[in-house]
Amino acid sequence: SIKSTSPLFMESDFESAMPEKPELTLLQQMQESATTFIVDIESKLGEGVDSPTCLEELKMARDDNADVPVLTAKIYEVMIEQGMLYDQDP
Repeated sequence: SIKSTSPLFMESDFESAMPEKPELTLLQQMQESATTFIVDIESKLGEGVDSPTCLEELKMARDDNADVPVLTAKIYEVMIEQGMLYDQDP
């Protein structure tokens, strides 16, 4: 244990009292990434602008519990379409 002469130094076992964060499977990580990506893209759409078709396809793949390669491909499709077809404010 590291000790300090500083009066502000306090030892704490708070971290050991916290339950361990559950480890996610690769599929669960991809589903979370897809959800985060979907929310991010939708937040950038102008008012009244429909979601791109490829974003809707990503949502369906996530909601249908598609496997990792399918989710990965759908995320990349959205990224590519976003970069090629949509103007973005900096």
